[in-house]
Amino acid sequence: MATAPAGATAGLFDGWYRGQQIPTSFDFACRGRTRSIWFHVQDGLIDLRSSRRHRGIWKPEQTGTVSSGGDVALRGTKSSSFAVGRIADGRLTAADIPDPLVAQAGRTPCTSRYEAVRE
Repeated sequence: MATAPAGATAGLFDGWYRGQQIPTSFDFACRGRTRSIWFHVQDGLIDLRSSRRHRGIWKPEQTGTVSSGGDVALRGTKSSSFAVGRIADGRLTAADIPDPLVAQAGRTPCTSRYEAVRE
C-alpha cells in the first residue's frame, strides 16, 4: 500500500467520487464501453474501484496518492498501468499513461480517461 505524500492536507479531498471510465483507445483487445467507477480518497491516499462496496469485498483496481495541491497519481494493482490527474472544485479528472513497452511490441496500448464528481 502506498504511503501518503509528505505535507498532504489531511481530509481536504477525502470522500467518494462517482464517475466514468471512458476508453480512448479502440483496439479489439481493449475495453470498448464506458463503465461506472468510484474513487475513494482518504488522508492523501486514493483508489479506483468498480464498486463502492466495502474494501474487503471489492479490491481496488488502481491505488495511489493525492498531493496537497490535488495532483493524483495511480498505479494498477494487477497490471503495469499508470494514470495521472487532478482534483479541483469537487471534480476528479485523470488519464492513463500509455505503456511504452506495449507500443514498442507493436500493440496498441489500452488507455482510458476518468471523470468523477465528489458525492
